[in-house]
Amino acid sequence: MTSAPALPLRADSRLLLSHAGAPSLPSPVALQLLDIPFVLPLKQLPERVDGQLPRWAYEVTYSLVGADRTRYEVRVTGDPTLGLPFGQDADVLLALFKILEQEPGQHDLAAGVFRNPSYQMICRALGKTPTGRRVREIRDALMRLSGVRIYSRVLVDKLVRAAKVLAADGTAPEVPTAGTVRRDVTHEMRWLLEYRAQERFERGIRRVRATIDGPGSVAVEDELRGDAIEELGQSQMWIRHLALNPFWVAQAVSGWAGWIDVERHARLKSPTARRLYQICAATAARQVAAPWLFAEDALSAACLLTTSATKKPTKVRQQLESAADELREAGVLAGAEWLGTKRGPKTFEVHPAPLLQFADLLRGIGLTDPPDFRVQYAVLRHFGVTPAKARALLGEYPGQVGEVLLRACHLEATDPKAIEKSWAGWIVHHVQAGTSFRGEVEFQRWRSTALAAIDPTGRPAQVGGPTTRRLTGETAQTRPQPAALLPEPPMPRIPAPYALPEADPDAARWWESALAVVLPAVGPLDRYGLEVAVPVAWTEPVDPTADAELAVWVHPDDVVTANTVARTVTRLEAALSTAAGRAVRLSVERHSRRAAVD
Repeated sequence: MTSAPALPLRADSRLLLSHAGAPSLPSPVALQLLDIPFVLPLKQLPERVDGQLPRWAYEVTYSLVGADRTRYEVRVTGDPTLGLPFGQDADVLLALFKILEQEPGQHDLAAGVFRNPSYQMICRALGKTPTGRRVREIRDALMRLSGVRIYSRVLVDKLVRAAKVLAADGTAPEVPTAGTVRRDVTHEMRWLLEYRAQERFERGIRRVRATIDGPGSVAVEDELRGDAIEELGQSQMWIRHLALNPFWVAQAVSGWAGWIDVERHARLKSPTARRLYQICAATAARQVAAPWLFAEDALSAACLLTTSATKKPTKVRQQLESAADELREAGVLAGAEWLGTKRGPKTFEVHPAPLLQFADLLRGIGLTDPPDFRVQYAVLRHFGVTPAKARALLGEYPGQVGEVLLRACHLEATDPKAIEKSWAGWIVHHVQAGTSFRGEVEFQRWRSTALAAIDPTGRPAQVGGPTTRRLTGETAQTRPQPAALLPEPPMPRIPAPYALPEADPDAARWWESALAVVLPAVGPLDRYGLEVAVPVAWTEPVDPTADAELAVWVHPDDVVTANTVARTVTRLEAALSTAAGRAVRLSVERHSRRAAVD
């Protein structure tokens, strides 16, 4: 089975993303993984003694205190021979989350298992060419990542609450009372991924490799020298099994995620720059107000940069400053500087770039949400629409939301004072009212110009009215004709985040004929809703005057699909009636009996 291509952003969504200032749409990664430092900031591991690495190369400890006084003590261990992940190994882990994001219907999200995994698949997610050396690097990284174990001790401090209870201030006691239990301690052990591969080496002929034996002379007869013998053969490698821990996948699916541009992350050269990007992504996911302030000791520990006799605090600061400079050049940060007195601990002030600011708006969006949905949700949040209202609007009016958001972006770019009271209220009103902006000539001109700016090779956009003045003596024959609009290329089908039942062959034939008529005129979320509805029955009475019936199955929890079918039922029935030559009625089944796996 071949993998489905990554879902591309539609032109209007790319325009919304560009208006928000984000150069690309990042990928969701389990938030707690970004909190835990388990990748050593090294470019190579130290030498082994008796086949084993030094303890610091395969075990690290880390502790932090949350805002709610919860204390986390984490111990991360790796294989004593392979060591902990280091250098670019984190890129491979992030690439796995990107693969799940791009192809959610191709893999088992509940178990975290990748179907038909390959090294080429990981290279594509990293935006790199699959070469022999890169494949071996990915193989070694997967081996180290599969050996990681995360032991955590979570301590919830209840001393403040206990003091209130003992002071008899009216606070309701817990069970047992706070006088006897003042701390809760939880112990956990988590693994990262499972990996099993097969490597086959086919031995070929043996030949003597020419070696230089002196200035200008080549010795080819000495076959006893070890560097003069060369084995010719071919090595082949396959990934037999690859799975992420479902605990981490569930975090990314539920929206408890940090957002990282995986290809941008992979292009970074410094391991410290990669780690700082992860820390900033986690900070943005928690919607901390910018600029972000990091204490020197805490930031150094989070980046595994500990001071020693050979590495003074000044050296650590310079390393973090260089990492921030690299992130600024990559478009991740807008700036960073050290604050504080000349002596003593300092504070690192970080200003996020638009890419991280956009990720701040994706709080609550999960791995299975379609790309266009993410962009529209983030822009709704940008204009002040609450998360619950944003999801409700996208579920009920998916096609209208994008049009109204483009109009709001146009007003914000050309006349920011046009909306005096509330941008959120204006957007909600026009979405629910179904307002059309096709006749807004200036808006359509801005739209086409902006689309051409972000995609110079794209097709010309249709505007709502004439944009040029007719010249004297101009006739219908001499006047330049508008460029013909090329048909939209077929969009790849958006996979459903759940298993679908088998379609009935006769029903599928009629359903596809109706979709061929209706899909070109709907938006991306309406397209998703229609494509995940499954035709399950076709009933054609013998009496030619009776109505035929097409039944489609919709997942009982999929509100988007149910609303889409309800909105388009008239057009679907008209298309079906035209194709069948008789009246056709469309019915919807929403029970879970037909689902293969719910």
